Amino acid sequence: MKFIRKNEEPASFIAWKQQASSEWKPNWDNFQKPEKLEVHRSILVEQGCICCYCGQRIAKEESHIEHFQPRTSFPE
Repeated sequence: MKFIRKNEEPASFIAWKQQASSEWKPNWDNFQKPEKLEVHRSILVEQGCICCYCGQRIAKEESHIEHFQPRTSFPE
């Protein structure tokens, strides 16, 4: 497994999450463009376009964001 040094989240993702209110909560179902594309692109750059699990090269068209919240804080 490849060690990934995590970078800062894209500014657009931070701003999107800050819109949370009592009427609206950010979640996987409403995580869409442009924030989702920017997070995906950021992850690919962060990982050097290498899958951290198997070590194979990956591209945007053949990869996906695996989870929305840090699994260390949200194991479910």
